[in-house]
Amino acid sequence: MKYELIKKILNSPITILDYLILEHIANNTAKEFVEDKDQTPIKGAIFGHVTWLKQEDYISDNNKLTLKGKELLDQLQKEVVSTDFYSSLHKNLQEKMISLTGKKQKMLQGKYAFIPNEKDLKLRLQKVIKEYQLNDLQKVEKVLLLYVEKCNKARFEYTPTLEYYVWKDKSSRLATDYENYNAEEEIEQSTSSEILI
Repeated sequence: MKYELIKKILNSPITILDYLILEHIANNTAKEFVEDKDQTPIKGAIFGHVTWLKQEDYISDNNKLTLKGKELLDQLQKEVVSTDFYSSLHKNLQEKMISLTGKKQKMLQGKYAFIPNEKDLKLRLQKVIKEYQLNDLQKVEKVLLLYVEKCNKARFEYTPTLEYYVWKDKSSRLATDYENYNAEEEIEQSTSSEILI
């Protein structure tokens, strides 16, 4: 369990044990300890927490998550997922560069790094994702990886760095490409199917 998640749980109305119970219920792996009323100290404590979660309307009487329970679980897990998203995205961008160029990084004009460091990428992306409401993080990643491929095809000549692609001068080419992504994908698929015919 990551520190950020533990911190969020401690600042929420539930305990870490309550969180684990809710998580097991969400994954349908809680039947044994939710329905077991055995009075051993451990099982008794878990049953006590389950009872409290039911009283607080996080779990229904049939041992399923209520809307309130699901919303709390989603809220607690949301930031953890997004924190991991940025580090894995940065790693995937570097891996894409390695597969295309053999190197993790490309220096433009001999002095500008094409891929920013993880912290700068995260800050710019968070700003753009919030401002333009780019809710599909997988789509954001696909658009960024596609941009790396396009820049490689252009041999990185006259191409903005990834950082400027994400956000520069109060505008984002990433947001534009994000909106047009499905259209581009359909055009590419129709072109490849025409070639097959």
